[in-house]
Amino acid sequence: VAMSRIAAGQADTILVGGSYNAERRDMLLLFELGGALLKGEPRPVFARDAGEGGMVTGSIGAFLVLEAAETAAARGATAFARIGPIQAGRSGHGPGNVAASLAALGADFPQGPGVVISANPGMAASVAEERQALGQLASGAKLIASGDLMGHGVEAAFPAAVALAAAMIHAGDAPNALVTGVGHRRGQGLAWLDAVREEAGR
Repeated sequence: VAMSRIAAGQADTILVGGSYNAERRDMLLLFELGGALLKGEPRPVFARDAGEGGMVTGSIGAFLVLEAAETAAARGATAFARIGPIQAGRSGHGPGNVAASLAALGADFPQGPGVVISANPGMAASVAEERQALGQLASGAKLIASGDLMGHGVEAAFPAAVALAAAMIHAGDAPNALVTGVGHRRGQGLAWLDAVREEAGR
């Protein structure tokens, strides 16, 4: 929504993000009752598709300044990356839905990301299906699960993954990035980030 409003000239600067407190006992209880928490020893997110999966939650606050290039330049701001396209879907997690939704959302995305930052929560089925979709969308790209670095931050997980991708691009660690987000029960998202092109002012 923020990207669309900026592109349409309805806004110049929008703050987008979220936060999650992983120490809230009521949320831990809800996730446990729903069978959403990882059992046993911690395992990397993309090692959870071969067995029982689940979330390892983490306290995260992530807020992004999305801004028109001209506005950022006028105030002397340093742009970490250029974002777009970005897509979101609300598909549930029935068999095949995650893979199909991610593939459809990314059908018109550029090919060949330098890195994929995944905000997958770690549910076994969604991990397996995301891996399947990435075989089409980002074959051969380096895959980093943000949940391995900071836990899963629920509403904050996707903006945190976008922030991580932007920081990597700004530091020169990747020329571009595909960011994926999968909810623990429904919803998928994709975002593409590129290095800032100074010659185009973007």
